[in-house]
Amino acid sequence: MRKGFSEWIDTLIRTGIIERYDISEKAYLRVSGPVRFVIPGDKIRELMRQYESQTEKGGFLVAKHCTKNGQSVLTVTEVVFIENISPNPQDSYQFHMQHAKVAVENAFSSQQFPVIFHTHPTKANSFLQEIKEYSDQINTSEPDQVAAASNPYLTRHGRLLLPEALIVCPGSAMNGIFVGLYGGLIAPLDFKKQKHKLLYNSLLNTTLKTLSFINNPKDAAIASGIGLSLATFLKQLSPVNKRRVGEGIQLLPLLSYAYEGDPKYFAMSAGKKLTIDLPKPGGKDLDKQAFFIDNNFG
Repeated sequence: MRKGFSEWIDTLIRTGIIERYDISEKAYLRVSGPVRFVIPGDKIRELMRQYESQTEKGGFLVAKHCTKNGQSVLTVTEVVFIENISPNPQDSYQFHMQHAKVAVENAFSSQQFPVIFHTHPTKANSFLQEIKEYSDQINTSEPDQVAAASNPYLTRHGRLLLPEALIVCPGSAMNGIFVGLYGGLIAPLDFKKQKHKLLYNSLLNTTLKTLSFINNPKDAAIASGIGLSLATFLKQLSPVNKRRVGEGIQLLPLLSYAYEGDPKYFAMSAGKKLTIDLPKPGGKDLDKQAFFIDNNFG
């Protein structure tokens, strides 16, 4: 690393922006939580323009740290695309190592964090297939998780692990961009637990609202009519399309959550500024990640 890197890391540790985390007596460094990750609107629109629906792309989201009203914030100041040299670019992302090294050194020399990102393609031949593809692609694969656990930056205090970003744009079915942060000993390696939690809460809230809605006999008759129409429509679909419609319905609470409020771990934007909150790490997810790192890369 260039001159000044070690001193900058010293300052980050001293001010609590990053912290030490030991795994089997091996020293690691991670960003201290809670932290808010911000991608300004112009960078979001750049990612959307550069997205390709048939091949994976990637590079670095260069982020600068600051503290606003007591909140630790990482704001993306630059998007750096690095050539994908994978022999199967439609299925995997592998950056050009020399180009990546230059990008990392440039980021650290300007006292910023190089957060690796890559995309998942969503090309499909129909609306329902696009929904299915999008539902499948907004989660990390096993190779994604392995890569996130095996990309530390070496410092004199230990191995610095940063979260990585997954970026997915829907096909023609929807407009927007999904960004999820994973790994780095601060976020889970996948989004399954959070997605299931959202779906459960959404179904529970919908059920409670429906029960209160049908207390009135007239409203109950309306609800029955809507239900009968929906059942008739679903009955006419093929088994494959029934499954795809079900997957689309499951996406609705996820999309609502990801567009509104202050989402944790992942969020969606239609072209405006996007924020993602990373809570203070802990619990079984962190233990699982530490075990995974120790067994594969310790």
